[in-house]
Amino acid sequence: MRLSMFDPVPVPRKVGLYLALKGLPPIETEQFNIFLGETRTPEFLARNPAATVPVLETDDGHAIVESFAIMHYLEDLYPDPPMRGASEEERRRVDTQAALAKEFYYYYACTTVHTTAYLSRRNPVQAIDLAAAPLWRIVLEQISHVMEDRPFLAGVQPTMADCMLYPMFEYTLAVYGFTFPPHLKALGRWYDRVAALPGCPSLLLDESFHDQLMAAHGRRF
Repeated sequence: MRLSMFDPVPVPRKVGLYLALKGLPPIETEQFNIFLGETRTPEFLARNPAATVPVLETDDGHAIVESFAIMHYLEDLYPDPPMRGASEEERRRVDTQAALAKEFYYYYACTTVHTTAYLSRRNPVQAIDLAAAPLWRIVLEQISHVMEDRPFLAGVQPTMADCMLYPMFEYTLAVYGFTFPPHLKALGRWYDRVAALPGCPSLLLDESFHDQLMAAHGRRF
């Protein structure tokens, strides 16, 4: 197997966190800087025409191009320890929380570019924040509701659901200044709990990352 990644950004970090918490044998990994166009070469586009990472190339020659699908594939190969859920009920919670995690980041990322001075060339459009922020906040309330008083999103042990959401928060906290809504204290405690797990990789962003992000910003949005 071969894994194409770009470690600083949140979508591939979902797979990176999964691999770290799962404790799998090392997978051959190659880094592709999306801001420098390294995923737009003919060679890479042959693997994934969408020019996105992560991409897992399997031993039988298939390419899996979505984080949750990659985790599912690896769970089939390495079922222990189980991170899909230890029971049917827990597996349904994993699927629900994973879908909500993607929904949160979609709403948040689509609005942040317009609502923060950092990404909007110092010209934030606050009307968009007023209209859109309730959407992602409602999703976070749903996530908290499904979690209830469990230590992790779907149960008493970390699962694929935690791997789907934690990197989103990690990145938005570091890059966009995201803060948890004050009434969702359980999510803040959950975040700290995942961060303290043995093997949880830290997000390290040097100055060149922010320069590349801003340089690419005009081309991507």
